[in-house]
Amino acid sequence: MNIKIESPTKTWRKARGLDALARAAEFRDRPLVAIGGITADRLDAVWDAGADSAAMIGGLYAGGRIEENVRAALDRARRRRPGRRVYLVGFMASGKTTLGRRVADRLGWPFVDLDDEIEKKSGRTVRALFEEFGEDAFRERESTFLAATETLPGAVIATGGGCFPREDNRRLVARLGTAVFLDVSLETVRTRLKGKTDRPLFVSEAQLSELFAARAPFYRMAPVAVRLGGAEAIEESADRVLAALDDFERNPIGK
Repeated sequence: MNIKIESPTKTWRKARGLDALARAAEFRDRPLVAIGGITADRLDAVWDAGADSAAMIGGLYAGGRIEENVRAALDRARRRRPGRRVYLVGFMASGKTTLGRRVADRLGWPFVDLDDEIEKKSGRTVRALFEEFGEDAFRERESTFLAATETLPGAVIATGGGCFPREDNRRLVARLGTAVFLDVSLETVRTRLKGKTDRPLFVSEAQLSELFAARAPFYRMAPVAVRLGGAEAIEESADRVLAALDDFERNPIGK
């Protein structure tokens, strides 16, 4: 079907349609850019017809929702790339689960929370596993679940706060995908953990501060780091993570 969408901003020339675009793609000797009447929901058809990229004006301004339209267009482009594994690392309460779900949804990939998977399989909470078997036994189990993510062609995986500090886990993550450090302040962590009693490794403010300081150098070993202030909307935080991954893919320093 040769779909022709007239451009609202290029009225001096008639649309040629996807068939013409496909014919041009057959004989191109340089990158082919499609332009005119393109919106986010038409991008896949444009790329399927052979365009290497697309230029949008009216589609970005449609309805006055520029930010929303840009986000939708970028996410369409991201979904065209091959799937890969993204491992969110960082301290407890840094947003790995909440933010991970949103990033995975925007990429069209599955989301995996290692702590949730361990709890489902064992029938116990992480805290109960720590109390019953000790931290070393829990970390071994955690590493087993981490290794199992190799079966996923593409996914966003939220790791536990103590996962990435282990050297064997860092090596495994480096082999399987890309680690992204969600860098939040200790004050943000304190605020988010206030009143919670399900965290197994500390019982006082002093212990929390010590654990935060001890783990921070290991998190900084991740090839991608995203500084989050703690007050951003979830969509803005997801934008930052996705933009950081885009930058890393273009310039994979440390890969």
